[in-house]
Amino acid sequence: MIESDPFEHDSFDESDGSTAQLIGFYWGLLRRYYWILLLASIIVVTGGYFFTKQQPRLFKAESKIIFHQNQSNVFGRNIERVDVMDPGGRWQFEHFWNTQRQILRSDWFLGRVVENMDGLKDERLAPLKSAQGADFTPEQRLEMASGVIEGMTELALLDDSRVAVVTVTSSDPTLAAEVANIYAETYVDYTQEFQSQGVKQIATYFDERVTSAQQQVLDARSKIHEFDSKHANVIRTSFDDEKRRTASDIDSANTELNDVENKLAVQEALLAQIRQMEKEGQSKTDIAEFAGSESLPELVSQQRDLRKKLAEHLTVFGERHEVVVGTKDQLAIVDKAIEEEVNRSISSVVNKVQFLKRQRTSIQQRLKKHEEKAAELKELGTGFGELKDRAQVVQDTYDKVMKRSEELNINATYNGAVVELLEAAVIPKGPFSPNLPYNLGVSLLLGLLLGGGVIFLIAVLDNTVKGEEDVRRYTSAPLIGALPEVDASTIKSLMGASESPLDIITHLAPKSSFAEGIKTVRTNLMFMYADNKAPTFSLVTSPGPGEGKTLISTNMAIAIAQSGKRTLLIDNDLRRPRIHKAVGIKNTIGLADVLAKETTLDEAVQPTEIENLFVMPAGHIPPNPTELLHTERFGHVLEELREKYDRVIFDSPPIGAVADALILSQTVDAVLLVLKFGQTRKDILKRSIEQLEGIGAPLVGCVLNDIKREAGYGYQYYYYHRYGYDDRPGDDDKKIKKLHAS
Repeated sequence: MIESDPFEHDSFDESDGSTAQLIGFYWGLLRRYYWILLLASIIVVTGGYFFTKQQPRLFKAESKIIFHQNQSNVFGRNIERVDVMDPGGRWQFEHFWNTQRQILRSDWFLGRVVENMDGLKDERLAPLKSAQGADFTPEQRLEMASGVIEGMTELALLDDSRVAVVTVTSSDPTLAAEVANIYAETYVDYTQEFQSQGVKQIATYFDERVTSAQQQVLDARSKIHEFDSKHANVIRTSFDDEKRRTASDIDSANTELNDVENKLAVQEALLAQIRQMEKEGQSKTDIAEFAGSESLPELVSQQRDLRKKLAEHLTVFGERHEVVVGTKDQLAIVDKAIEEEVNRSISSVVNKVQFLKRQRTSIQQRLKKHEEKAAELKELGTGFGELKDRAQVVQDTYDKVMKRSEELNINATYNGAVVELLEAAVIPKGPFSPNLPYNLGVSLLLGLLLGGGVIFLIAVLDNTVKGEEDVRRYTSAPLIGALPEVDASTIKSLMGASESPLDIITHLAPKSSFAEGIKTVRTNLMFMYADNKAPTFSLVTSPGPGEGKTLISTNMAIAIAQSGKRTLLIDNDLRRPRIHKAVGIKNTIGLADVLAKETTLDEAVQPTEIENLFVMPAGHIPPNPTELLHTERFGHVLEELREKYDRVIFDSPPIGAVADALILSQTVDAVLLVLKFGQTRKDILKRSIEQLEGIGAPLVGCVLNDIKREAGYGYQYYYYHRYGYDDRPGDDDKKIKKLHAS
C-alpha cells in the first residue's frame, strides 16, 4: 500500500503551497463577494459626498511669531544684562514654549485679545441679545467671545525652529485674518510689558535692599567697637600667648594620659589572667610565678630541698627524732614564706591597677580643665572673628547690591525685543474645507474596509468544508479527489444528449475537467491497494443530502467501466432512488425486488449504452429498507455479484439521514465519503467520520465535490499540480503513467 497522502508531488514546496492556497482563498472570497465591496463603497462614497456638500466653507489665516535667543551683553563686561523673559537655548526652548502656550490659552489672555479687538461690540464673536431679546451683560459677552476665539484658534511650533504659528479657522475670511493678527500682536505686547515691568520691579527691590544693607553695615561696625572695648586686655595683649600655653598643657596631659592608660591596660590584663587562674583552681605558686615574683623561685627551691631531706631523715631516724623535727620546722617556715610571697605578689598587681586608675583620673581632670580653658578662649576668639567676618560680609553685600541697583537702572532704560511678529496674516482667498476629493478618497477607503470586514466576517462564520485541511482535522483518511464545479454552459450544451447530463458527464464529455477529476479519483483508489487490486465492493455515501454522492457514484462507475472493468452500479437508496434517472433507464424492478425474492439478480440488472457498465436500480420502494439489508438474501446477492463483476459500486443514502450506509459499510471493501465544497458542515463531517470509524468501516478517503471557480488559485493549484491534470488531449493510460511516475 502506498503512503497515506497519494498526491505528494516531488516539486511541491509545502510552505509555498500553503501561501499560494491562502492567497487563493482570499482571492476566491473577493471574486465571490466582490459585489459586497462594490455596494459598500458606493454607499459610503455617496454618503461622504452628501456629507461634504452639507459642511460649511471654512477659511484659514495664519500669523507667525518668532522667539529670539538672547544675544550677548549689549552693555559690555562691567554691566550685566537682565532678561526677565529668556526663551533659552535649543534644549530649554521646548519647556519655555510649553509654558507660553498655557499663557496663550488662558482665560486672562483670551479676554485681553477680545478687548484689543473691541469684541464686546462685534456680533461675529458674541451676540448683543439673547434669543428671548434680553441684553447680555458685558461679562457674558466677554465669556462667549473668549470661547469663540479659543475654539477657532490653534497654536503650533514649526519643526526645528523658534517660530510659532497662530492658525485661525472661520467661515468669515476677514474675521480669521483679523483674529490671527490681533492674537499675535497681543502676545508680543504682553511679552514687552512683562520684560519692562519685571526689570522695574527688580530695580525697586534692589533699591530697598541698598537701604537695608547700609543699615546692617553700620550695626556691624558698632558691635565690633563694643566688643573691642569690653575685652581690650585679652584681645590686644595675651590672647595668642594664652592659647599657645593652653594647647601645650593639653598636649602634655594627653601624653601622660596615654602612658598611664597603656600601663593600666597591661596590669588589668595581668590581673584578669590571675583571676582566671584562681577560678580554674591553679596553685598559688603558679599564680605567683605568673605575677612575676622575684623571690618565689628561691623559696620553691628551698622547699624542694627540705622535702627531700625530710624524706631521707625519716628513712634513717624515724618520725620523732630531733633531726626530723628540725627539718619539719624549717619546711613549715619555708611554706609560710611561700604563701606570704604569693599573697604579696597578687596584692601587688591589684595595688598597681588601683594606683594607675587613680593616676588616670587625676590626669583626666587636669586635661578637662585645660580643655575648658581652651574652649573659653576659642569662644572668645570666635565671637570676635564672627563680628569681623559679619562686618565684612555685610560690607560686601552692600557693595554688590549697590552695583546691581545701578545696573538695573540702566537695564530699565533698554528695550530689547525677545518676541516679535514675524509674519502677519492675510485674508485667505479661498476655503480649505471641505475638501471634496480628500473626503471621497477617505469614504472609498472606509467603504472598502467595511466591505472587506463583512466578507471576512462571512468567511469566519462559514463552518463548511473548504479543503484538505478540513478533512485532515477529523480523519487520517486522505482526500483522494477534488472535483471542480461544472459550468452551466457545459451542462446546457449537453442537455440534448441526456435528461441528466451532469450525472454521466464522464461519458458525454470525457475531456472535461470534471471527467478528468473522476478518472484521477479512480486511479488514486486503484493505487491505494497493493498490486493494483482495487476493491470489488465500493460504497459511495455522504454526510448529508444534496452533496453529490449519486453524481460521484455514477461517474465513478462510468470511469471504471471505461478502463475495461466489468462494472455494476447499484442504487442502494431505497427511499429516494435516482440512479435510473441519471443513466436513463426504467425503475420497474431492482435491488428491493431481488432482496424480496420477487425477481432474480439477472432480471434486475440492466445494461447501458456505456460499454462494461451495468445498473441495478432500486426497484419498488419497500416499507422496510433497512431490514432488507440484514437479510440472508442480501449476503447471497453480494456473493453472486462478486463472482460476476469486477467492480460493484453502491450508491447509498446519506449517513446522517438513515442507518443504511452504516449497515452496508460492514459488507463492502471500501467506503468513499463525498463532501460538497461550501455546503458540508464541519460538525456533520466530524460526526459522520466518528460513526464510520466507530463501527470499523473501511473508509479509504474523501472526495471534495463542486469546488467553485471563485474558490481561488489555491484550489486550482491543488487540482492541476497535485493531480497532474491538464487540458491537452491524451488518453487515460498516459495520465495514469504520469501520476504513477510522480
